[in-house]
Amino acid sequence: SGPLVNRASGVDALCGIRSYSSIAAEFNQALADSNCTEIVLRMDSPGGECAGAFDLSDLIYDARGKKPIYAAIDDYAYSAAFAIACACDEVWITRSGGAGSVGAIAYHYDQSAWNSKVGVKVTAIYSGEHKNDGSPHAALSTEVRDWLQERMDAMRAMFVDRVATYRGLGADAVAATEAQIYQGQAAIDIGFADRLGTYADMMAHI
Repeated sequence: SGPLVNRASGVDALCGIRSYSSIAAEFNQALADSNCTEIVLRMDSPGGECAGAFDLSDLIYDARGKKPIYAAIDDYAYSAAFAIACACDEVWITRSGGAGSVGAIAYHYDQSAWNSKVGVKVTAIYSGEHKNDGSPHAALSTEVRDWLQERMDAMRAMFVDRVATYRGLGADAVAATEAQIYQGQAAIDIGFADRLGTYADMMAHI
């Protein structure tokens, strides 16, 4: 549950943030436990950082065949959380649940106008042509914006490839969703989930 990061501090955990590293540790523990016959990931997350997301999803995908692995989207798994859900053998989703958002996003905050308004002038002294790229104290240059766009496109292409592989879908079909999100049966219809049901329904099925 909650936003996802590569590694979390104790404060992050108190704020409801989960880390890929802690999920991986719990997953590996369940995989090694002979008393555990199935693994269930109950998911309720808007997603999070790209860093570490595909390492975790590949870890889960590579464990297929060792034990049945289920994802219960209860009640939503978007972006990085959806990448993790896709890696499971079977994905369940509630009627009101959401899945998808196969894309990448980054933000640049230009606070130079605010600096001027409050009388603050920031001077960056740096070495290396690109060391100050993306500074919030200046407008984003066309060159840096193009570079960031390339990064987002490359990250999305990686995401599309992983979802297509995990779910047995065509990459073009996944890319054509344009990071749209899908609810309940619509997620099943497009191939992003397998069965409609609550977490309790899935546990009863198991």
